[in-house]
Amino acid sequence: MPNVFTAAPVGSAIALPDGTRTASVALIHVDAITKLATWQQHKAIITSWSFDENVNVQFTHTMGNDIYMNVFGNRMGMFTVNGIAFNSAGSNAGCDGAPHGIVRIVEWYRANRASESGAQRVKVTLSGSDTIDGYLIAANYRANDPVNWTVEYSMSIATVPR
Repeated sequence: MPNVFTAAPVGSAIALPDGTRTASVALIHVDAITKLATWQQHKAIITSWSFDENVNVQFTHTMGNDIYMNVFGNRMGMFTVNGIAFNSAGSNAGCDGAPHGIVRIVEWYRANRASESGAQRVKVTLSGSDTIDGYLIAANYRANDPVNWTVEYSMSIATVPR
C-alpha cells in the first residue's frame, strides 16, 4: 500500500501513484473551451462554489395593506467557483521547473473571459445532470498563505436564465 504522506512542504500537492484506490465523486465539472492540461500541470483544485438565481420582480405596496407582485421573467444569475492553487512539488522554490498552479488558472481565465475575441459560454455541470452556462466575467487571486505558497482564487460566471 502506497504512503500518501510526503516530505514535501505544506502547500505542495502530490499525485498518488497508479494503483491507488480512491473514491471519486464529481459534484461539479467545468467544460473547457481551451484545452486544459492535466492535474499535475495545473496544480489547482476547486474547493467550493455558489450559485445565485434571480427573478425580475417588482412589488407594489398599496395604502390598504395589499401588495401586488409583477413578474417580468428571469434575471442573469451568478455562479462562483473558489479554489486553491499549489506550488510545484519538491520545495517552495518549485525545483521541478514547473510554474505555480495559479499561473495556469490565470491563463485559463484570460483565454476564456467574456471580453476575449470569439468568447463562448462556459458550461458547468452539477452532479452530472444539471448544466448551467454563462460568461466568465471576473477573477480574484489571493496569496493569503505565503508561508505554504498556496494561492486562493475565485472565478465568476454570469449565468444565462433557463
